[in-house]
Amino acid sequence: MTKNDIKLFATDLDGTLFARPGHLTQYAAETLRTLRAQGTRIAICTGRHYERILKGFPKDIYDYIVSNNGQDIYFVKEKEHISLPVLTKEEIHDLLPLAEKYPVILMASTDKDFLTTGSKKNYIALMLFRICSQIRDFIQYHHFHRAEIDFNLENLEDKYIIKICFSGTAGTLKKLAKEIPTDKYSVFFVNSNWLEVQPHGIDKGNGLRMIMEQENILPEQVCAIGDGENDLSMLEVAGVKVAMGNAMPCLKEIATDHAENYFQEGCANWVRKNLL
Repeated sequence: MTKNDIKLFATDLDGTLFARPGHLTQYAAETLRTLRAQGTRIAICTGRHYERILKGFPKDIYDYIVSNNGQDIYFVKEKEHISLPVLTKEEIHDLLPLAEKYPVILMASTDKDFLTTGSKKNYIALMLFRICSQIRDFIQYHHFHRAEIDFNLENLEDKYIIKICFSGTAGTLKKLAKEIPTDKYSVFFVNSNWLEVQPHGIDKGNGLRMIMEQENILPEQVCAIGDGENDLSMLEVAGVKVAMGNAMPCLKEIATDHAENYFQEGCANWVRKNLL
């Protein structure tokens, strides 16, 4: 691989580009800006909603946004969206009993926010989760987010739900994941304590493939970097597969290269060393 071979660089955010939770450093931003200036196109591939990228990122550091784990692909220059299906009422209905069966917190992602819910038997855990979320938001955004908790799980069935996320212990989530049919849903761990579920076929890899097809970019011209199981499909599509130092084992197994941990600016450092 030479620096000029890579025409498209795809990066995850949390645990990858972000050196600390929810924060893009000036160092990382300048790295992408320089990479883009030399002709490489940048795709931000994230589980976050695209509006959070539009509002929170400098406009000159990316060309595409693959958001909601590939449910929405945004071509910035053309201002064009490719949106894939969200969870149906029936699919949501089938997933909700898992929040009753297991000691987990359920968070449902809408087009605007996360809805926190769960079984009443997990009341204490949910209250602690809300307090921790408020402290986190105050540290990151300097304000308290009013995190309402709805204990009526069925209220989700009539809402616009992009994905359902389960938070709990690693052991609990592994058991829960085995009950979700993979021929009906896309199921992946973002980390050992966070499991995400979306309609079958939605993943970052398919989103990245759509960009490649529209822009006539070959796999060997693509570099992808990530840390979580939801990044696996993205690395599988790319010719150059980079796993973060903090990446889950499934990524490290297929990686062609490795970067340092996210808190060491591993993503930006790898780009500067190998692509600039």
